[in-house]
Amino acid sequence: DGALQALLFISEDARFALDSDDTGRPIARLVPSWIELCTHPTLPKLRERALDCIACFTVPWTQSLELNVDAYLSQLAKLQADPDAGVRKRVTQMAGASGKSSGRARKSVGAQR
Repeated sequence: DGALQALLFISEDARFALDSDDTGRPIARLVPSWIELCTHPTLPKLRERALDCIACFTVPWTQSLELNVDAYLSQLAKLQADPDAGVRKRVTQMAGASGKSSGRARKSVGAQR
């Protein structure tokens, strides 16, 4: 959780640099890992923190998230039924943000509900 918290702070402070061609778009390698962490079976705090990291790149919608949009939307749909209320709350917030930021995301999230 501590490492994800550090990545969250970095993502909040430098999200544009992390999704820039000038820096080699390092976030493109992290987004799939965060999506995978959203499936952690026993630690809801880890799922929440991974969602928080991803949320930094939903508004504005980033190229790195667009590259992983299918896995992202699929995971959001699964997490809507998460047993943890904190995770479900974040999913609801993110689905709304995604729908406002990307036409493709809006269409896909609506179709999966």
